[in-house]
Amino acid sequence: MVNAFSSNMNSLTDRVASLEAEFNLMASGSALLNEDPSSFSASSASQLNLDQLSANNAVISESLSVLGKTTVADLGVTGNISVGLLSIDGLNNSDGSGYAFASINTSAGPLKLQSETINGVDFENGKLTIDTTAVSRQSAIFVTPRTKTNHQLSVTQQTAGTSFTVEVTSSSSEDIKFNWWIVN
Repeated sequence: MVNAFSSNMNSLTDRVASLEAEFNLMASGSALLNEDPSSFSASSASQLNLDQLSANNAVISESLSVLGKTTVADLGVTGNISVGLLSIDGLNNSDGSGYAFASINTSAGPLKLQSETINGVDFENGKLTIDTTAVSRQSAIFVTPRTKTNHQLSVTQQTAGTSFTVEVTSSSSEDIKFNWWIVN
């Protein structure tokens, strides 16, 4: 009976020691989270034993760096968004007018909208639309030369949905560059 009691006591002592170690680890982990975040650093999630993190709410007061793929269901940004060479300023009042506005800018080359021409562009709910196949037989097509020329430019043919042809009154030894726009 003494041996059984001694064995049970050793087992109980080991179990209490294990629980104490686990409790101390959890307590030190929560103490680390309560410390000043600027004094804590980890170079990888493995140092924190985090293979996965789940939280209902989080507030990060300085910066957050995500080095992998990120999926966001709803995103609200009160400042700027920078994506490669594109910047979006959702709340800008730097023009001195007293009014706030938003701006989209690119730091290299022109800002391209629908550069793959898969779909058109719609401004202000249809007040101005740019369509990828805007030509119809009723379209008014305006052409104006961008280079000096004595030649008159004329739209001579319109193919519905696809193209139009511009001709000059006589042959020219130089290319004539021109702008065009279509009104339907």
